[in-house]
Amino acid sequence: MAKKVFISHAHADGAAVGRLKEALRKANCEAWVSTEQIAPDKPFPPPIARAIISADALLVFLTARARQSSWVQSEILFALRNHTPVVVLEFDPVPSTHPLAFILQQATQTISKRGKQERAVLAEAVSAMGNITRHEAPVVSMLNVKGGVGKTTLTANLFFSVAAQHNKRVLLIDCDPQHNLSQMILAVGDLESAHQTDRTVMSAFEPSILTQHESPAKDIISILVKPNEEPPAPVDTVTNLHHRSLDSEFALLPGQVELMKYTMWDKTPEQLNACKFRFHQFMADCRRHFDLIVIDCNPSVSFLTACALEASSHILAPVTADTFSLVGLRTVERLGTAIFGAGNKPTLNVIMNNVPRDVIPRAEQQVRSHSIYGPLTLKSRIHASAFMQTRNLDEAPLNQLDTLALNRLGNGAEQIHRALSDAAAEYTEILWPSKVAAS
Repeated sequence: MAKKVFISHAHADGAAVGRLKEALRKANCEAWVSTEQIAPDKPFPPPIARAIISADALLVFLTARARQSSWVQSEILFALRNHTPVVVLEFDPVPSTHPLAFILQQATQTISKRGKQERAVLAEAVSAMGNITRHEAPVVSMLNVKGGVGKTTLTANLFFSVAAQHNKRVLLIDCDPQHNLSQMILAVGDLESAHQTDRTVMSAFEPSILTQHESPAKDIISILVKPNEEPPAPVDTVTNLHHRSLDSEFALLPGQVELMKYTMWDKTPEQLNACKFRFHQFMADCRRHFDLIVIDCNPSVSFLTACALEASSHILAPVTADTFSLVGLRTVERLGTAIFGAGNKPTLNVIMNNVPRDVIPRAEQQVRSHSIYGPLTLKSRIHASAFMQTRNLDEAPLNQLDTLALNRLGNGAEQIHRALSDAAAEYTEILWPSKVAAS
């Protein structure tokens, strides 16, 4: 796959930057160069922000003219903030007293032209791009537009198993206005505290208390748009969950009922696009901090669903053994086509959930023998079990994670433990195939 490179430069250096772009193209690197001259007082353009976030690296064409550009400095700072590697082509040394001197100390690599021909410097830049690696966690949308498939319960149980048994840093995001996932694994007081302080997914969509604004939950009609404001850092937003069986990070970004505001009919495309861009920017930050991000989607086709899917690398569709199993899968596939067209869709997999333990029902056989969905269906299956059922609040232990099946004991617990472990191991191999092959 071609590496994506954003070239930060002064427009007066356009001819030399063109030669760099051509050298990168020949090396199968896709270079993004802004041809628009932007006044210093203009807001940060969303296309430039999106290009920097999605780039494998930001390549700074650093000349005396670039040093004087406030936009070059802004692009470098934005890249560092979003964990995009920065490689500097230093054509003119930066004085130690210049503001850029300190900023560029955080660069991944600096290539100096001192005593070299331009061609040699460009060759070094191309070589540097080939060596750039960037950690980006897979993002899984848990989705079936058909309700009643046990999606939320499976999300909590399956990915707790991934965190506990495969030592992965996992973030669960509750993107459903019903926020059942949040209520399932957070104590009532902790969830209320998260809502009161805006440590919820709404802060990923809109300015909030975390960025010195009013809570977006106070007004379920209007949307506050601040195009130049970055979302809060994940570390300030998520709730970390702790359990004796966990050696790695397991966190939740809670949902809340006020998420329904983004699905109401009175929102303009400009407002919704601003929310979506902010969410994707937040997700880019999360992908560098965690090993895996899982979004519990609402079981419908909505703006929230589109945001989740556009940020996802994978979709896991839970299916129960009933007559309408294939109908739900076809709808998920059609939704992906509507959003991505002929482009790269998230990788779809199917998991049979809440099925009989010792019998393969006819509906499950239909899914497994289907020409399209059969090969996408995990061999592992999660059978119906009382240990997968959510406890009543008056029965809940001090640690809500003790309600998850993997942490419960009793007659039949061993079987559901094994089913969850098998599914976690199989899906882990799908998410990280290169590591599995290497081992």
